[in-house]
Amino acid sequence: MSRRLIFLSYSRRDADAAASLAVELDQFGQEVWLDKQLSGGQIWWDTILDQIRNCDCFVLAQSRASLESKACMSELEYAYSLGKPLLPVMVGDTPPDGLLKRYLAEAQRVDARDSSKITHDLARALLSFPAAPPLPDPLPAPPPVPITYMDKLSTKLEQPELNMSEQRNLLADIKAQLAPEREPEAAGELLRLMRRRHDLFASVAAEIDELQAAAPQTAVETPTAPAVQAPAVAPAPQAAAAAPAPPVVHAAAEAAPRKRSRWVTGLAIFGAIVLALVIIGMLNQPDCFTDIFGNVICE
Repeated sequence: MSRRLIFLSYSRRDADAAASLAVELDQFGQEVWLDKQLSGGQIWWDTILDQIRNCDCFVLAQSRASLESKACMSELEYAYSLGKPLLPVMVGDTPPDGLLKRYLAEAQRVDARDSSKITHDLARALLSFPAAPPLPDPLPAPPPVPITYMDKLSTKLEQPELNMSEQRNLLADIKAQLAPEREPEAAGELLRLMRRRHDLFASVAAEIDELQAAAPQTAVETPTAPAVQAPAVAPAPQAAAAAPAPPVVHAAAEAAPRKRSRWVTGLAIFGAIVLALVIIGMLNQPDCFTDIFGNVICE
């Protein structure tokens, strides 16, 4: 089996299945390139397109997640426009063939959901795979950088100021992405970044803290700045970065110790006044003595 450079396209939600597929391909002596970056921009996208142009075979880890991914579909369309041989490898449930792009539905495919058949079927597909034709001249126009839903949320989070309504709407959108079938890892990172905002309202901060406490911790979290009601308070200095986030303090919680403090101070002042009066009374009492005849005489 000749050695090929394979571009492996996959959804982040299928990262584990894609990693297993890459191991299978490597065992057959194939050179596999897959993007492990969580986010990027134009430079990241240019690197991906360059890898597609140079690959001998385009493998799509096919699932509902990858078919819904703008990045995966842009990669697939570009590979098809370049005439690259396509090999869909099913790693999850997919829509019926009638809903797929024609060239994808008609392509030879491998079902990786059956672990007992994947090795044999993948080897057979690779042996019968055609060689990649030369690149067309001129090259087709490259697709633009795909803007995903998470990219849009990240852009909102970068705004310098967000009011209460905007913060709550943004938190609701991020919270929806924490579901296992969505993008929980990226959503968790957005939560950590949002918690560090200097203008974060206390109720929003409390909900973020609850979400982070309920989520499994796979890494040390970035310390967070204290939340404020209004006006905004500057974030904590870098020197205190290792300390845990200070708790969000509410007005009712602050009022109770202040009332107790005033009550204790009042009692102390009253006691001091009573003691002073007693001492003054004792000092002002007349001096008395008894003479030799038994009479009490006071001066």
